[in-house]
Amino acid sequence: MKSFLLCLVFILSGLSAYAHPPKSVELSYDADKGELNISVVHPVKDVKSHYIKDVIISLNGEEKELIKYEKQSDSETFSFTYQIAGLKGGDVINVVADCNKFGKRSAELVID
Repeated sequence: MKSFLLCLVFILSGLSAYAHPPKSVELSYDADKGELNISVVHPVKDVKSHYIKDVIISLNGEEKELIKYEKQSDSETFSFTYQIAGLKGGDVINVVADCNKFGKRSAELVID
């Protein structure tokens, strides 16, 4: 039993070296343009096999958009702009970025 658990630990730690959640999600909002700028730091070797598979954008706790991807646009940072005009002070935007291999990361932005 001990050897099985030890083997399992080695296998899982080996997998985590290849599969990892995004390092960070950074958000900014340009009120004049009505644009939410999203930048997901997720360094990968191959953007076609290891990538951010979907991004969920929520406003005030209500899901607004689920965007699916089949590859990352860059091997370090995955950035894009989402049109969301008319936000007002106190609105809360939450973004969750999910890796196709393992893990997810989120960020929240409160509009001034």
